[in-house]
Amino acid sequence: MMGEEAKLAGQREYRRNLQTLAECLNNDEWPAIKTLSLPRWAKENANA
Repeated sequence: MMGEEAKLAGQREYRRNLQTLAECLNNDEWPAIKTLSLPRWAKENANA
């Protein structure tokens, strides 16, 4: 069972995350998304 303090903390975090999502959708900016590249060893294996 979860205590009242934990529930309230979860609700606050949920609301903050919803606000962040709304800002990302409105601005079409997604700062947490980064393009990744293959590590060197994977590139070498792909070329072998």
